[in-house]
Amino acid sequence: MECPKCGSADFKKLSIIVDEGTYTSVSDSDGVINGSSRGAVGGRVQSSSLTGTVSSTTVTSNISDLAYKLAAPYKASPVITVLKGIGYGFLCVFISELICEYIFDRASDNFQTYLFISFIIGMIPAGFIMKARIKKAIQEHRFNKYEYPLLYSRWEQSFHCNRCGEVFE
Repeated sequence: MECPKCGSADFKKLSIIVDEGTYTSVSDSDGVINGSSRGAVGGRVQSSSLTGTVSSTTVTSNISDLAYKLAAPYKASPVITVLKGIGYGFLCVFISELICEYIFDRASDNFQTYLFISFIIGMIPAGFIMKARIKKAIQEHRFNKYEYPLLYSRWEQSFHCNRCGEVFE
């Protein structure tokens, strides 16, 4: 087997390049706090001592540019898409309510009616946003079910030429 572009036999599987180019490090730190403080409270000088232990864990991940470029395809997130739609919908209603409060006097007898009307007005763009988000979520679900397995399978079987940079199966 050789690279179809340059004929080189110097190539690697994409999954190996990504594994070799991804680094994760974990570090743990422990410490002790000893100290004291003095201050005046209500005209009286008070002091207190502080003691305790502290621990932390830090996880750091780094990926090389080549590993990032050749990474496996990602699955879509239909649930996140719908949740964003709900958030945008609430934002539309909230903004229309704020506009209503700005335009109309709260002391007005018809303020509740104006508030209800602004809620309905805010629901119109929220409805369109939710319709679009649900449509996108359905597309993402179909992608995950039908297209992603094929893309991932092709990625698993692909190679990268170390000489010319060509990706091939």
